[in-house]
Amino acid sequence: MVKQDSYEKDLFFEKQRLDKVNRVVAEQLEIATQNTQSLRDRLIDIKRSLWEDYNIGSMSGFNQQLDVVQQMDELNRQGQAFGVHQNTYRKLKLIENSPYFGRLDFFDAEMDETLNVYIGLVSLVDPKTKEHLVFDWRAPISSLFYDYGLGEAVYHSPGGDVRGEITLKRQFKIEDKELKYMFDNSLKIDDDVLQEMLGKRADDKMRHIVNTIQREQNQAIRDEGHDLLLVTGPAGSGKTSIALHRAAYLLYRHRDNIKSTDIVIFSPNKVFNDYISNVLPELGESNILQTTFSEYVDHTLNIDIPVESFANHMEYILSRADVAERIDTIRFKISSQFLNAIKELADYVETEMIKFQDVSFRGTTLFTADELKNLFTQTYAYLPPVARIQKMLRRIKYVLDPLRKAEITKIIRRYEQENANPEMAWQIRRKAIIQIREEYKQVFEQINKWLKIDVFAIYFNLFHDEILFNRIFGEQTNKLQSIKEASQKTLKLGLIGYEDVAPILLLKGLLEGFPVVESIRHVIVDEAQDYSTFHFEIIKRLFPKATFTILGDPNQLIHPFVEGELEKVEDHFLTNKRKTIRLSKSYRSTKQILLFCNRILGNEMLVEPIDRSGPEPTISKVKDEGELVRKLGDRLMEIKNKDYESIAIVTKTAKEARTLHSSLKELNQAEIGRINLLENEEQPLLPGLTILPVYLAKGLEFDAVVIANVSSKVYKKKDSKLLYTACSRALHELHLFYIDEISPLLGS
Repeated sequence: MVKQDSYEKDLFFEKQRLDKVNRVVAEQLEIATQNTQSLRDRLIDIKRSLWEDYNIGSMSGFNQQLDVVQQMDELNRQGQAFGVHQNTYRKLKLIENSPYFGRLDFFDAEMDETLNVYIGLVSLVDPKTKEHLVFDWRAPISSLFYDYGLGEAVYHSPGGDVRGEITLKRQFKIEDKELKYMFDNSLKIDDDVLQEMLGKRADDKMRHIVNTIQREQNQAIRDEGHDLLLVTGPAGSGKTSIALHRAAYLLYRHRDNIKSTDIVIFSPNKVFNDYISNVLPELGESNILQTTFSEYVDHTLNIDIPVESFANHMEYILSRADVAERIDTIRFKISSQFLNAIKELADYVETEMIKFQDVSFRGTTLFTADELKNLFTQTYAYLPPVARIQKMLRRIKYVLDPLRKAEITKIIRRYEQENANPEMAWQIRRKAIIQIREEYKQVFEQINKWLKIDVFAIYFNLFHDEILFNRIFGEQTNKLQSIKEASQKTLKLGLIGYEDVAPILLLKGLLEGFPVVESIRHVIVDEAQDYSTFHFEIIKRLFPKATFTILGDPNQLIHPFVEGELEKVEDHFLTNKRKTIRLSKSYRSTKQILLFCNRILGNEMLVEPIDRSGPEPTISKVKDEGELVRKLGDRLMEIKNKDYESIAIVTKTAKEARTLHSSLKELNQAEIGRINLLENEEQPLLPGLTILPVYLAKGLEFDAVVIANVSSKVYKKKDSKLLYTACSRALHELHLFYIDEISPLLGS
């Protein structure tokens, strides 16, 4: 009875406090709305006035020009003020209906006082009393909420460690400005809250997790002092959420030094970029820069030759019967051995390939071969080779131009002496210019023959020039003959294979210089398990002043030949300030689905599940393609009746996805509804039912997942990680179908 009375008393207090906070938010929102509108009107007036001044042609006088300059200054000032008030408005809107989700009471031992800390998406201060009503979840003291239960605790502040004791830890469910319920918990963020969040329907966009961040996730989000943070963990452990919340934390923690445009995330594809695009705005931050390695390739390569995309590469590997011819080549070209060979090739180009010659013009030697070699190897050695050559050419031109003009003058005088007719003067001049221009052109044509560096031609010659091939690979030459022949075959087709792209980019960077982006302060690489040693080497060189967060799961390796690179990623970053955090729990799937996924990898306890139950995964046998489509259609009808937001049919390849999409459309369209086909990296993920290949599904999650065909012909023993990735997309339900004989991965 006493306990119940105490709860009612606490509940009454918290409701009263929430009413107060709601009033402050409403008042602040009204002020922010008025300020924003007032400044917007002021900006419109200034722009209109400027436009009128420009149009009436009254800019001739000094006073008018001064007036315009003053208006421009005023426009800039008002624009900055508008941005500040608009940002305030956006943040207040974020907490309008739910200002906070947690509370902790912390006794500060040094100050000898207890702080009541309410934690929400953004901070809120009462402007009248200066009381801190809500603390931002990223504030130093807020870390206590995620890291500790009741008892002794410490948090890191800018002024040093603050020690004390947590005497109360409370969680709230606030919706539409009303306190729905609350409860106290002692150790961790309560399972009830976590279960409720995880039990929700998934839609086409990822959401923030600030009210359910777990301790191991919080350690990764708030990590500082390391140049390289490697986060590994199973499917559903929250790696992408960690990446985005970490970006939000860094923007908050270093807000005076880092802007959203100073952080970039490398995602697996544009589908994934679209999927995660709402998280940072939900946290009150502008989106950071988003890109994919493919976009970097498109921006950087600049050659008129078709380039195989990652999706087309995966389609080839997973569907072509003749892939065996290419397997050894792919394996070799993503290896550290080939990385070292490319570096040696670049060194060879720099030190041995260029044969310097004298540069002369009309009998006068401008530069000897030794002088040019000295310019290349000594004077301009601080530049990449191509930049050195460009600088040398400018120097040659600088010396040659006065000589060219003098020779033109000399020829004109000679012609004039030979022909005294003044009417022929312009013809004489033109003849002299043409003659010297042709000789001038020939000089540079000769120089370009021995001084030009063509990156693609050099890479092409590596596999076509026997002497060069032997020079680079030495004792390995005989073992690599089949790789050389396969490379010749691919390159002669006028196609750059996916496995050639990164080596060419590295060679291009070593010879021409990398397009370095020094403004980037932090780089996030998500789904990094499919990156080769070349990818990490290139990314490291692109951002020399950045720190890195790299996240991945070796068990979700989509590319079958990029084995073990994630574990060796530290080898690419020469820093002692590095840390690895290994996540062990999965929060995405039900316990039944997670244990099923673990068995695919041959270890039922590989990933620790949370205690969220659901239906067992189902495996259904069908006799042929026709029955597969009918049974699959029936299962989809059952699933759709459960009002799930997102359902995925995952196939092994895009070809299978297209075929199945066409077959399902022939069924009763009105009953199944719209079926979205996602077959390439350019398409967005739409709500509802989607058919897609497994290599486009990585990183995504769906309420229910159907694996279209897990027969032994489709998923062989070597495809365990591919099938694990497909199955682990499911939150609540997982259904599998197979024709004739089941995959050996599921046989037991």
